Amino acid sequence: LMSVANHKIDGFVKQGRVGAESLKYIKRHAERLLIVNLIGTTIVTVWISSLATVAASGVASLFGLS
Repeated sequence: LMSVANHKIDGFVKQGRVGAESLKYIKRHAERLLIVNLIGTTIVTVWISSLATVAASGVASLFGLS
């Protein structure tokens, strides 16, 4: 996505290709994409860790370890 040259994106926009304007915006504001990606990854990591803790706690209680 980030490796596409700006002149190619401009050509896509002139051709009226679907999503070309969105691609141009994303490329121009790459830092926003990275921030959203990092926040989303952090949220998913915390959620999965919590889920794994609950599952491990349930398994431990089945074996009388809690």
